[in-house]
Amino acid sequence: MGVALVDPWTGTPRRFFVYDDLVIAKVVAFHRSLFLPPMIGSPVLALAGLILLLSTATGLWLWWPRDGRWGLRLAPFRRRGRSLRLIEVHWLAGAWTALPMLLLAGTGIWLAAPRLWMMMLGWNGEGGRVSGATLIARLHADLMLGLFGRVLVGLSGFVLACLFVTGVWTWARKRRKVTQ
Repeated sequence: MGVALVDPWTGTPRRFFVYDDLVIAKVVAFHRSLFLPPMIGSPVLALAGLILLLSTATGLWLWWPRDGRWGLRLAPFRRRGRSLRLIEVHWLAGAWTALPMLLLAGTGIWLAAPRLWMMMLGWNGEGGRVSGATLIARLHADLMLGLFGRVLVGLSGFVLACLFVTGVWTWARKRRKVTQ
């Protein structure tokens, strides 16, 4: 497969690129299988997606305001006169991106290991399941929200990396305080 750049006025080809040689093709290949053979890469990706799903679910459970003070959890900056603590930034970022992350993790697991899901759900792969797979692929690509969804997916990836760093940082600080 290739990419051709064509002059829109004359229709003459200007350049041609082999898709597999492009950087974006390498990024997509890494995202799909971690540069591993599909028999190894797909289960590893499904496991990583499961870990993300569980991490997001447990993060939501820990964040959930049991006292009913939703305003302070969804917008802690409303408390005037003090700066946000790192854990509050962590909570805020996690809460606002939890739904996209759950959708991305779930659809990513499905895309990495569709046969496993089909077996668990009792589907035999017949009867128009292609449209279901297309729906899942679209959900994973842009949450079916178009450009806004692609931006949200990219933002969720960035926030995921930040949540990892702030989560480990907060955990290490709490652990240090306990051992002192």
